[in-house]
Amino acid sequence: RPLLLNRGFKDSERNIGSIGHPELCGRQCNFVSRDPACVEGAACRRCHLCGKEKQTTDKQIRRMLARMALGSRLAVCVPVLRQRARLANFEEQAAPLLALLECEAQTWSAGVDAGVPYEE
Repeated sequence: RPLLLNRGFKDSERNIGSIGHPELCGRQCNFVSRDPACVEGAACRRCHLCGKEKQTTDKQIRRMLARMALGSRLAVCVPVLRQRARLANFEEQAAPLLALLECEAQTWSAGVDAGVPYEE
């Protein structure tokens, strides 16, 4: 089992989409709390542990980020990603990707960034 999933959750709460909860998990599963429950079960790619408040916050953050230029988005996201990697004890594994993203942020922020919003 992935280390990030071993945070005291019951086996019945574990699924693919919940790996890394709450930092790196997938979006909230809309069916986990319904009757019948999520038919995907352990194979569901959406998080079975997230509450409604995460979904609302995520949507607001995605909208805000979509209005930002690419360089600005990267400049905001890279420090957050670095902190989350550190807190979840996988900073060393994430270092190459974070370095690449930092380089991209600097490139775009150096005047190349056209301010084109992200397409959802």
